[in-house]
Amino acid sequence: MLRPKEMARVLIAGPRDRLSSTIEILHEMKALHVVGHVGEDETFGLGQPLPQASEVSESLVKLRSIASILEIEAKPTLPAAEVGSDAEQRILTLEVNIREEEESRKRIDELLAEQSVRIEALRPFATLELDLASYAGYENLSVFVGRISGDLDGLDEVTERYEAFRTGDVIALFADASQEDEVRQFLLGQGFASLEVPAEEGDPRQLLQTLLEGGEKWRHRLDAVRERLTKLRAKYADFVISAEAFLTVEIEKAEAPLLFAASDHSFVAEGWVPLDRWPEIRDRLGGVEALYVDLQNPPGEADPPVLLDNPKPTRPFEFLTKLFSTPRYGEIDPTLPLFVVFPLFFGFIIGDLGYGSLFILLGLVALWKMRPPSDFRNLMAIIMLGGVFAALFGTFVFGEAFGIPFHAAVETVAGGPQPVSAEGTPLSWASFGINIPIGALVHKLTDVGDMLVLSVIAGAVHLGLGYLIGIVNELPHSRRHAAAKGAWLAVLFGLFVILMYAVRSNRVAGFVWDQVLFFIPRAILDLSGFEIPVASLVLLVVGTAAVVYLEALTKPINIAGFLAPIEIAGLLANIISYTRLAGIAIAKAALAEALMSLVFGSLIFTGQIALVIGGFAALVVAQMLVFFLGGISAGIQALRLNYVEFFSKFYNGNGVPFKPFGAPTVETA
Repeated sequence: MLRPKEMARVLIAGPRDRLSSTIEILHEMKALHVVGHVGEDETFGLGQPLPQASEVSESLVKLRSIASILEIEAKPTLPAAEVGSDAEQRILTLEVNIREEEESRKRIDELLAEQSVRIEALRPFATLELDLASYAGYENLSVFVGRISGDLDGLDEVTERYEAFRTGDVIALFADASQEDEVRQFLLGQGFASLEVPAEEGDPRQLLQTLLEGGEKWRHRLDAVRERLTKLRAKYADFVISAEAFLTVEIEKAEAPLLFAASDHSFVAEGWVPLDRWPEIRDRLGGVEALYVDLQNPPGEADPPVLLDNPKPTRPFEFLTKLFSTPRYGEIDPTLPLFVVFPLFFGFIIGDLGYGSLFILLGLVALWKMRPPSDFRNLMAIIMLGGVFAALFGTFVFGEAFGIPFHAAVETVAGGPQPVSAEGTPLSWASFGINIPIGALVHKLTDVGDMLVLSVIAGAVHLGLGYLIGIVNELPHSRRHAAAKGAWLAVLFGLFVILMYAVRSNRVAGFVWDQVLFFIPRAILDLSGFEIPVASLVLLVVGTAAVVYLEALTKPINIAGFLAPIEIAGLLANIISYTRLAGIAIAKAALAEALMSLVFGSLIFTGQIALVIGGFAALVVAQMLVFFLGGISAGIQALRLNYVEFFSKFYNGNGVPFKPFGAPTVETA
């Protein structure tokens, strides 16, 4: 469970006439991660696709073209196995029917596009009411046709020999050819832009009317073609999608020999299978006549593919693991720690019964509506579990729902316990007459010290778990590296003891120092006013010395000694980094309280109908704002602490995912 499944290297060899039946069995079992053959020699080269590959590929291309024409994007409703053996003939018939309609649609689209260009060219000339022949054929006249923004005042000073026709901003000007340049300069000064005269003859109004009427007829014909295509889409959508799935499987089978080694008379296939499925594969392939199947000793540099092996409840968290990197074979899979830690961190940051319930509801809706497998569905399942812990923290630790505490925080003053609020007027569910018989163990806004200490404790435990996993990971490969992880664990514990002693006046840190760390010797060393437990100093010195010694085995002693203090400071920074859990939780609570106090105090509690209605609208907006901002920040920070601080203590990753021949690709949305 904590490591990927154990793999075995399999060798399959047999005569070429058994290749097709072998591929069928392997595809059906979906258990062999094929290792592609590399290189050629006098005996074996790369295999060739099965004979049907060309026909299947051609049919698949046709089918995808049909799907594109019909704009079919729906998920298949029929399994690929139900398409039938006559799929190729049905595809050919469908292609003939659809191609004819598609060609008609394209011809009409092209015709309408051409007509649109002609219509736009004729429109300005139709307004001038001049025959198109009027604009050409003159020896002594220059013709200017176009759009103009100015007026013709002053043209008489340029020439008196002209005639102008103008409608709106469209103008046709006929002038003496001998004064063409002067007239053009004048027109350009008035914002003139010339238009090209259409290469047609006749009255432009009649030509335009004919084109408009013809275009309307062609649009009706186009609508009819599209309607027929819509009917074809409705009729054949299931078949097209299912046939595509069927042919995709067939082409995968037909092209599988490209991964095998082959000679004129035989083939050889190699790959990895989960060890627990080896007996099944041996028995199934053993039934194929003349086929040799056996385990082989892989070369030393062989890196088996990784198949994660986690209990069903934790499998959605494999998405987070793979999002970072697939574990290497033999390395501890961090999915289970993620399953435990990520929801805890998420829940601690949100820490609210109301918002946690919304995250649970959001996850349940996604699990109900979305079909597995899907990475987004897995993400929603993760968020739902985080919502469960958010609701638990919100109920039993922080005592709040939708940013409003169950009971107002109190502090002890001379007159006895008094309510505490940032606004001076405490807002709580109790103030609404809703009495929840659960008291808060920690108030986010008043017990800031407790929140910070809890975050540091969570960080130390989390990092310690990372070092323990690192020890287990390194033991089979290098006892020296495993010992180095142990030395860092000692340094981590020494730093934690110092921190708890330094802030022992805090109730949480005091409890840890007195009750949890009771076995630590109480001897204290005073270093010029800075007190430090002797035990923690011993841990730091011994752990650092061990780290320097172990690292000096692979790097010069001076470099190892120089880097050790820097790395210890980095480890301390890692621990302090976990205070972001408290920081974001407090910031979310402060934002929620400020918004709730503002909405209720300034709007809803005024009693004015308009303000009350506006207040409830603002309340919904405020709650959605806190919900989404809190969810995004909690998710990012909980993930960051795992990826950056935790994984760096033990995780290498960069494994090769197990991709069995015949298995479908997991959807990502």
